Amino acid sequence: TNAGSRREDKPLVVIMDDGGMLLEKVNKMLLHTPALSDGARFMFGVEQTSSGWQRLQKYDNSGSLVLPVYNVARSFAKLKYESPLISHFTMPRVLSNITQTRNGQKGRSAVGVSSKALILGGGAIGMNIQAHLNETGVIEAKIFDPNLGKSSSINKNEGGQHGEDADAAEDTVTENSIFTSSTDLEPLLEESDIIIGA
Repeated sequence: TNAGSRREDKPLVVIMDDGGMLLEKVNKMLLHTPALSDGARFMFGVEQTSSGWQRLQKYDNSGSLVLPVYNVARSFAKLKYESPLISHFTMPRVLSNITQTRNGQKGRSAVGVSSKALILGGGAIGMNIQAHLNETGVIEAKIFDPNLGKSSSINKNEGGQHGEDADAAEDTVTENSIFTSSTDLEPLLEESDIIIGA
């Protein structure tokens, strides 16, 4: 036999995705294009975000996710180390931007002025950013994420937060600071001085 012609010798394709959109498109192509359907045997996906995994779950639940997808978004290492690090290293930049904006508004300083922040995204990174902002004592941070209502078990039961930063995040989160209904979004946008995508 010609080893080069064997199916098993075809190269393996790994699709790394943030947000699930590429994996969703590839899955639809494999699902609806018979000539490509055999290709699913030679590829797999890695989804790195919770929102992307939620996007793909409708296919998984209905049995129409034709390629294997590994969900690393809720992995212990990612939640314990990556999410707190991202929020820790982005906070100085965020606070600097707030200060610059405030200084441009009639000379007011962000440090002494009470502000309201809206974080769009309530995953591990969003929760940690909320904790850091609330720790300033002058920024009241709220979270809007319509997917949290669907995945509250992921965020709470699976330990969506880990480590000291995560404990701080849990201490500052209250029922009044997380919003999941689309009807909440417009009033939240109107009252917020700062909007952060997480």
